[in-house]
Amino acid sequence: LLATAARDPFAADGIVLCRYLALRPADAAELRWEDFKWDALLVQVRRKKTRHTGVEVSPVEMPPVIAERFASRRGETGWCLTHGRRSTKIVWPSQAELKAMVDRDGYVKTGEALGVSNNAVKKRLQRTPTELQLERSGVAESLSSRIGRITKKAGLYEKGVQPCYVLRHTFASENLRQGVPPAIVAKEMGISVDTLMKSDFDMIP
Repeated sequence: LLATAARDPFAADGIVLCRYLALRPADAAELRWEDFKWDALLVQVRRKKTRHTGVEVSPVEMPPVIAERFASRRGETGWCLTHGRRSTKIVWPSQAELKAMVDRDGYVKTGEALGVSNNAVKKRLQRTPTELQLERSGVAESLSSRIGRITKKAGLYEKGVQPCYVLRHTFASENLRQGVPPAIVAKEMGISVDTLMKSDFDMIP
């Protein structure tokens, strides 16, 4: 799958994140480089609850594949997944971080630091939480769509099965086969053990 996605860095990064951190597309869209705790080799994943309001944070062990692929991003801030290439796309800090920068340095210097105009900074701060959420929802939808297309191109698509969720299920299946306790797997996935056992994971001891 990764070989097929070689020309699409956005999708390739998304595939790796979903596969090795058990992410849903929405989870991947919300992941930030600040969530990578490199010294502890953990990733703090913020998962939106599917049937409840709010967000749950679940720490997931950082596997070697993740650590190696994103080693050059250590120390960076901002969203892990953004549309377009890093060289042509502004990576905005969070609204709280942006406001703190403006309060400390002013609009002009903040704009210079980010490579944008001071008016762009002002407009960004004026965006409502709903507008910002729609932006991340767009990233999630794009990721899901592009992984779907890549899966079909690779000849791995199964009708009625969402490719992004196959990656998440692969995370569970592999960990259970390796003897990781269901409670730990469920915690890392942000679900209950009951939900895990009701799913099609027939590798549970």
